[in-house]
Amino acid sequence: MTADRPEPTDKQTAKGSPFNEDAPKLHDNIQQTCSSPNVESPKEAVTLHVSPDTIEKFMAAGKDWRAKMAKALERVKL
Repeated sequence: MTADRPEPTDKQTAKGSPFNEDAPKLHDNIQQTCSSPNVESPKEAVTLHVSPDTIEKFMAAGKDWRAKMAKALERVKL
């Protein structure tokens, strides 16, 4: 570790308990936000290079701009 964050001693470690026991509500909240629901056709995350102008136009459409961008891409027939 670093000087401002020293390695815990055996005594300190012995007093420790699992995170899910110390903060069960926070643990559950993290689990819910990190796990994906089981869906029939899960979406796939991709990296895409898009012009800043295009991003700005979609972002101007509101909080759900990513969903609107996905729908626009689905409408394109290749």
